[in-house]
Amino acid sequence: MDARAEELAAALEEHRPRLVRVAYAILGSRGEAEDTFAPALVNGRLGLVALAPAEDGSGVRRRLVMSLTVDGGLVSRVDIVMAPDKLGG
Repeated sequence: MDARAEELAAALEEHRPRLVRVAYAILGSRGEAEDTFAPALVNGRLGLVALAPAEDGSGVRRRLVMSLTVDGGLVSRVDIVMAPDKLGG
């Protein structure tokens, strides 16, 4: 894991108590809140590399954004951004 990914993972751990409290407020069960947070933490760490912008030299940057929903679903999208000098016009 690179330095930025380590930093993000540390921030997630730092905010874990608050995130579990929010999940508890939504779900009404401490056990379910912990069960929801654990996969989110694992998936978040696995997805950290995917969050970094990618550029292949064409001036097009791609960024994959992954999010877990409260019910455990996974939502993802890919943002594609053209460099201003490649837009033409």
